[in-house]
Amino acid sequence: MTDIKLNNSTLATASGSTISWGSGVPAGTIVQTVIDTYARTSAQGGVSVSNSDFDAWLGSDLEVSITFQSTSNKFILNCFVPDYYCQDNAAGYNLGFKYSSDNFASTPTTFSESDIVSSSVGYTSSTDLQHNISIIVGGTVPVANSSIKIRPYFAKTKSTSNDQLMVNGGLATLIIQEIQQ
Repeated sequence: MTDIKLNNSTLATASGSTISWGSGVPAGTIVQTVIDTYARTSAQGGVSVSNSDFDAWLGSDLEVSITFQSTSNKFILNCFVPDYYCQDNAAGYNLGFKYSSDNFASTPTTFSESDIVSSSVGYTSSTDLQHNISIIVGGTVPVANSSIKIRPYFAKTKSTSNDQLMVNGGLATLIIQEIQQ
């Protein structure tokens, strides 16, 4: 184990390929970033979203795995999903994030203060609307020193049609950052 110090203040401790930030890191410093992407081509077609349950429609295709360093730290979570296609009148999506420490074998935990981070995204009062989904949420780190996986969750506000995500292909992205406090 090696300490990295500046003016007798420990900035980080290195052990093998793992670096842990110390107390000398200024507040606001990004201590880690994890990114996952999921690509589809238009030939693959869209991901069907025919239910109204709050579910991880993209499953493990779009998830990040992270071990937060401190519950005193903050996080920023960004998610982008291209080309969702809404075929319903007076419909949209509710969006949020959930995390699991057991690879989603049991009921996952809501990642932010609310199940729904953004409600009625892409709401339309007419049929056949196509949009991109982009949401950002921040808060206090919920659990530290234990690996968790985070996925975006979606729920249709109306369940009468067979809507799709990524109908014309594209690149979905999920980014999590831990910020020193």
